[in-house]
Amino acid sequence: MLTAPDDLLATRAGEGDEEAFAILMRRHSRLLLVLALHTLGNLQDAEDAVQEAFISAWRRLPEFRHACAFSTWMYRITVNRCLNSLCRRPAPVPLNAVEEPTAGVDSSPARAAEEDDALASALATLGALEPRQRVCWILRELHGLPYEQIAQATGTSQQTVRGRLYPWGGRGPESRVSVLQSQMGTTTGPSGSVRSPAGCTSVVPGDS
Repeated sequence: MLTAPDDLLATRAGEGDEEAFAILMRRHSRLLLVLALHTLGNLQDAEDAVQEAFISAWRRLPEFRHACAFSTWMYRITVNRCLNSLCRRPAPVPLNAVEEPTAGVDSSPARAAEEDDALASALATLGALEPRQRVCWILRELHGLPYEQIAQATGTSQQTVRGRLYPWGGRGPESRVSVLQSQMGTTTGPSGSVRSPAGCTSVVPGDS
């Protein structure tokens, strides 16, 4: 079952198969956490958003009609959770508070300082974007999604996605994109993982 395609696992999970859903969680949680972390700028909030997204997905899986890929569906649920979280915040998101990785043992102090400056610049650029524009930028530049999939994930049109990306995506310094891409697997810190997939067992199927 570990190598089964998402569609099959989603169908089985929709029938109440918790093991199938746990595999889907393990398969997709990292990228969803990266999306949430760079959108919210806070690891705890990001973990909570992804966990809530999976709980929502578990409850709604019987309604999943495979009109899009399961991953796209999860992106959309996670985006909604993140935007709702931002709407509840009274202050701007401190994206520069995202944990920076420790320099490698082979890095010189000058190189480490240069990398720190580049990462800080990249995060400052990202933090300057309006939340919906930020989400589109993350999905395009960090996750490499095509415009059609971004439109599905954000519940909008491709034209709107292109409009949100035009001022920034593809015009910002390439180094800023590469710096953030290089941190996709390291900025989550020691606790940067979604709570155990076993958490789905506490969700009552059909509960809303």
